[in-house]
Amino acid sequence: MPPHPAHAAVARFGALVARVFYRLERAGPPAPAAGPLLLVANHPNSLLDPALVTVAAGRPARFLAKAPLFVDAKVGWLVRASGAIPVHRRQDGDAPPGGNDDTFRAAEAALLAGDAIALFPEGISHAHPGLAQLRTGAARLALQTAARLGGAFPIVPVGITLDDRAIFRSAGLLVVGAPVAWDDLAADAAGDPGAAAAPARVHALTGRLGAALAGVTVSFASWEDARLVALADAVHDAASPPAAGGAADRLARRRLG
Repeated sequence: MPPHPAHAAVARFGALVARVFYRLERAGPPAPAAGPLLLVANHPNSLLDPALVTVAAGRPARFLAKAPLFVDAKVGWLVRASGAIPVHRRQDGDAPPGGNDDTFRAAEAALLAGDAIALFPEGISHAHPGLAQLRTGAARLALQTAARLGGAFPIVPVGITLDDRAIFRSAGLLVVGAPVAWDDLAADAAGDPGAAAAPARVHALTGRLGAALAGVTVSFASWEDARLVALADAVHDAASPPAAGGAADRLARRRLG
């Protein structure tokens, strides 16, 4: 199903803003251009992260976003126009009864219709330049949808690595990983729809999502460490001819740093 025109327009606008604010490099295979797709990404920079995921995926996606953003005086109109789906968190205040059941139903319906859904399994945006522990929502959504579809669909990790998330025209790496291997878990869920999101399956898939995200990101102990490694990388670029591997080679060098 083609994206809603308003959603696509917001996605294009966000991607343009991300490209203006950061100097972006992208690496990895193209994400599937059509059909159900679940994008999972790390979350280092709050409101710009959805735009960065859109740049990486090359395809509009509907995001799961915390409910207070939908009524925020500054960005609520943009969040609503993007086709985002609200998530109700206890730390954000009272949640309506069954609110997150509605969230999962809406996200599942979008996937079944062939949309791309994107979410941040860490569950929070945070100022730390490394992955936080993943929550289980992405895995539960995937397994419940697989039970309805009758099997697996693509789950693609997107890694966002920023030299300095708050500095205009600082460098950013967007790395798209290979789709997560989960045919076995999806087949189990399809064969047992009543317990598609059984805890053992959820934890197994969450572990695979964590490994996939760790493979496309770099974790640092502090932003100071991130800046020092970025400086060393810039010195490497100044002293060496451009690497054929581009962003993928840069990600590998950051890990060595």
